[in-house]
Amino acid sequence: MINLEVLKRTRCNKIYVALSGGIDSCVLLHSLIQHKQSEDISAEISALNNIEAIYVNHQLSENAMQWQQFCQKLCEHYQIPCHIKTVNAKPVRQQSPEAAARDARYQAFTEIVSSNDALLTAHHQNDQAETLLLRLCRGSGVKGLSSMAELNHYHGITIVRPMLVVSKEQIINYANKHELQWVNDESNNQIHYRRNFIRHKIVPVLEQVWPTINKTLCRVSEQQREAAQLLTELAKEDINNCLSDVSFPLINEPILSVEKLLVLSDGRIKNLIQNWLVNNKFPSLTASLYAQLLIKLRERQQENICNNSLELLVWQGPKTKAYENYKFALYLYRESLFCFVINQSSEFLGFLNQSYQFDLRKQDSLKVANGTIQLINFEQLNKLQVNQNNNFRLSSISQLDNVIIYYKTKVDKLGLLDKKQKLTLKKYFQENAIPVYIREYLPFVFSDGQLIQVGNISLKAVNSHVNMPLNENEKYLFFEY
Repeated sequence: MINLEVLKRTRCNKIYVALSGGIDSCVLLHSLIQHKQSEDISAEISALNNIEAIYVNHQLSENAMQWQQFCQKLCEHYQIPCHIKTVNAKPVRQQSPEAAARDARYQAFTEIVSSNDALLTAHHQNDQAETLLLRLCRGSGVKGLSSMAELNHYHGITIVRPMLVVSKEQIINYANKHELQWVNDESNNQIHYRRNFIRHKIVPVLEQVWPTINKTLCRVSEQQREAAQLLTELAKEDINNCLSDVSFPLINEPILSVEKLLVLSDGRIKNLIQNWLVNNKFPSLTASLYAQLLIKLRERQQENICNNSLELLVWQGPKTKAYENYKFALYLYRESLFCFVINQSSEFLGFLNQSYQFDLRKQDSLKVANGTIQLINFEQLNKLQVNQNNNFRLSSISQLDNVIIYYKTKVDKLGLLDKKQKLTLKKYFQENAIPVYIREYLPFVFSDGQLIQVGNISLKAVNSHVNMPLNENEKYLFFEY
């Protein structure tokens, strides 16, 4: 009933079963218990001797407590632990009920399952086929149409789906043969949920013409997965070939050279950008946004515009609570393409308007709005690989007792810089290719009312236009972001 080979590859210490009380997860748990009782199999897959279950109470049905009690009794019967997690699965603005329940459920799993364990879910062949149809209707691309993997990782936990080649009919037959009991979730019959509509209204019609449609759709989904893998490998090669040599403060992710990028076809550019964003934990673009981006990039190529800056795109991430205060922007600066996170939360904006007192006699570090200011010595600088060939140009603060830190919003509000200082800084930023979008988020360090450092740039370096030599007997302020 289950694929034991994928469990052998997992090499986990403990198995957690995502148990809802429905027929699928009850069959999965029963099958695992049966294999556990086989000395040969349990010896080969030691995790079978450590099976536990997790029931997530979404609080969406009046029967949820009855299902919880059913799962607890079932686990008592099998003599295994049953973890209960009660979650708030109500959707946030513009989030679907299914997505909200899924996000809450997997968040609960991550709170229980460790990195050395595996979470087993009862997804099966019919689920795989329904997912493909659902994503086709949404207009998903190759990656979106890819099959669910038997083994993957989510937020540090291993997820195993050992029943993906098993049909719903086989599951029902197994349950009846072994006289299993299970609960029925009434929401599974409510066709206003799109997956249920596909399951009850679309698939039965397709099966009348193509009886093995579920198996066929799973094969198509697997082919899409293989195609997605090839595109990922191509994108990796293209990204490496299109990397820029420049670096910017506050940008830890790889920066792309637009000159190298525009040598590629539109399809390869889109594939590269998609993988570049995903690799760096940025949300993907929609098809219309990709089209806008390509138009703007090609326009710049035709007009041969260089040595200036442009905000190419601004977009929002997934409609989840974790992303609701963030926007993401793609910037083009002097033929370098980079992505920047814009935190719009009132809390963060408040941090940018604060002043930060740093007592250098009593403190080694100070947390500021978007990082930490550290008091470090020459040896520590070497460990951080700070040298004269990058944007870190520090001057000694060994003679100072304290400093005060502001961000540009507060500096402008308080009028701390005169016109000449502003022009000098602006010229320095331009000459050293520090984008205007980043300058707003660099800490300005003052001592006795005088600006001494911006980010990791000493004001002495700004005024003298030379790199300041580092002295092994001195101490420095370093901004870590």
